Amino acid sequence: MDNKEIANMLEDDREIIAIVFHDDATIKPGDNGVEKIECYGEPSHYGLVPWLAVYKYGEVSTRIPAMHVSVCYSAPVTTA
Repeated sequence: MDNKEIANMLEDDREIIAIVFHDDATIKPGDNGVEKIECYGEPSHYGLVPWLAVYKYGEVSTRIPAMHVSVCYSAPVTTA
């Protein structure tokens, strides 16, 4: 990946290790039954909009629009 390019959230396959809200509240795997957080696309008028699915006990417990949080990944993007 060229340094000037930023991966689309929907195509980024890195593990999400935390999401941080504007008030610094966080959700991360291992806390309060959270198993994983995944980014997925919800349909809108002009295409897919990034949302985050928070999994607890094997099911989606919460859906959060990605535009309302900061996303923290497990590793930096690597180049081929």
